[in-house]
Amino acid sequence: WRIPGIPAVCVCGKGNSVDHTLICEGGGCLIFGHGGVRDTDAAFLGEVCHGVGTGPGLVPVASSRAVSGGVGEGARLGISARGLWGPFRGTMFDVGIFHPGADS
Repeated sequence: WRIPGIPAVCVCGKGNSVDHTLICEGGGCLIFGHGGVRDTDAAFLGEVCHGVGTGPGLVPVASSRAVSGGVGEGARLGISARGLWGPFRGTMFDVGIFHPGADS
């Protein structure tokens, strides 16, 4: 399947396709996709919540019980908001983009 309006060859030199655009670190949509989804979600949350922010910093976790994600210095989540589950109750969201057709 071809994406209209994009070059046939990626900046990395490989042929462009939906699959390649989702996984290419050189010219793909990895960061753009995540930031775009995060910002859109934050905008929607801003309609119903208070104190919506993107990229809030987290307290570093030193426990060996942490299972995944960034837990050290500089770890960040996607969105924080207050009032979604209850008045003044804070909620944090991690935005993830996945490629359902990936080999792994």
